[in-house]
Amino acid sequence: MKDINAADLPEELGLLDGTFIWPVGPTLPSFFSSPRGRLALHWQQIKFHLSNILGLYAYRFAPPKHQRPRLRLRQVSTAAATLHKNVYAAFADNDKTSFRPLTTITLYNIFCSRLASRPQGQVCEWTLHSYTKPLRKVSDRAARLPIEGVFIRQAVVRVWTTQSMKRWDAKGKLIPGTDGVRDVKEWVVLQKRLIVGKESPWVIWGILGPDQINSDGSVKQR
Repeated sequence: MKDINAADLPEELGLLDGTFIWPVGPTLPSFFSSPRGRLALHWQQIKFHLSNILGLYAYRFAPPKHQRPRLRLRQVSTAAATLHKNVYAAFADNDKTSFRPLTTITLYNIFCSRLASRPQGQVCEWTLHSYTKPLRKVSDRAARLPIEGVFIRQAVVRVWTTQSMKRWDAKGKLIPGTDGVRDVKEWVVLQKRLIVGKESPWVIWGILGPDQINSDGSVKQR
């Protein structure tokens, strides 16, 4: 097989088809007002869970024996928590150097554009106060790309926290309204690639909010 250079491959191809996230709030169909919609949602959850298992099986065993990766299923949530904290801390510190290896290029560019719009001299401090619910992996999918020996894996982890982002202006004065603590519901989408037996580390593909999850469990395109 001809050697494949990771730099020659696209870093991301969007969210994998079939990614399912259980909706929350008003987008969740009610058993009482929409029983068919709720039952259909449960069926979707079962169907995509089985699809996840098959995809991970192929990711694990399709490569030659000496190139097979370990799935490390129990480490996914821990990786999501670590990357989540590091990304927000780097964003608050305006630290693009630390930020870049933590995300895909698309998310990096999105955050850079937000940093560019930050007023000059403004200082930020991000704090994670607590987790309001335990971390939970809600999706873990893998797909073979149409290139021999290349796979992509994406996992979604529910990260619900209490956090704050304080901001000070160029004169060192705390900006009113930024000293509050708020509950935040997020789903961290992780991604890694397997290229001819060489597996990349997890990076963040995206961070989703409740309004980006449709009532059928699909995700709105960014």
